[in-house]
Amino acid sequence: KMRIKRSLRSGSPLCRNDLEPRPAVARGDDVTVHYESARVFLTTRGIAQQDAQVGEKLRIENPQTKDVFVAVVSANREVMIHD
Repeated sequence: KMRIKRSLRSGSPLCRNDLEPRPAVARGDDVTVHYESARVFLTTRGIAQQDAQVGEKLRIENPQTKDVFVAVVSANREVMIHD
C-alpha cells in the first residue's frame, strides 16, 4: 500500500515521487497493544503517535488515560511491550 507524502492542491497531478510506502503503523492509527511478561499476557488498544516499521520503537497513547508509553511494532497496526 502507498500513501501521499505531502498535501496536494486540488487538481494537481499525482506523480510517482509524491507517493511512499505506508508504514506498518502510521501516526494516528488505532493499534492493538500486546503486553507480555513471565506470567501475564494482556491485549488492549492504543493510538500511534508517530510512524514506524516492524521492529522499530514508537510512542503509543492510551486513549482512556492519555498516558504515553513506548512499544515495538510487531506487525501491521500491532505493537508489543515486553517486561
